[in-house]
Amino acid sequence: PLGALTNNRILLESYTPALKETLQKIFHVRSSWLDGVEDNAVIADPIYSRDHAFSVWDAVNAPLPLRGIDLISKEFLAVKSNRQMSVANDQTTPNTELLIFIVRNIKLDKHMEFRTFELTGIYPTSNIEARACAQALLGMASREGSEILANGIAVSHDDYSAMKSGRLPALCLNNGFPTTWDLTNLIKPDMASGSETLSDLLRMSN
Repeated sequence: PLGALTNNRILLESYTPALKETLQKIFHVRSSWLDGVEDNAVIADPIYSRDHAFSVWDAVNAPLPLRGIDLISKEFLAVKSNRQMSVANDQTTPNTELLIFIVRNIKLDKHMEFRTFELTGIYPTSNIEARACAQALLGMASREGSEILANGIAVSHDDYSAMKSGRLPALCLNNGFPTTWDLTNLIKPDMASGSETLSDLLRMSN
């Protein structure tokens, strides 16, 4: 049982290739990190194509990989550094970039709940394709009646840089209290980038 894996002894005794694959799927971490041969738990790639939105949208709508665990809620979390927050109020200011996570709140039983963070990529909003992708995803989640939430937070520049370079997201996001920011300006339809058309295509792909 996954609940038993909070015990280090049981984890080591049960650490089979099948278990490693299961942990990799649930927590969205690299196999090499689980093996202890790499420092970076995840790989964050810059996103420069609006087509990336379809794979992310599929991922957020995908069922959990195992039976016996319940999905309580899911959300998109747009993360930027506090240093970027001081640039301007316009969230699409050039040289601003976001890390967008799929956050899943999971329940094993009445005694254990946890969150997982799936990093979907780095979104430089000065790039028209990346901005369209971010606007469409966050806009879809923010619309009325959506089962997916969307929130924006800012963390210290050191924590942001650590996540960007592949450090385990939960360690950085739980380091103090992040600042929240309003997604409204970012998710306004941007006809120049084609984000409104992309949102329509994502909606039809459900």
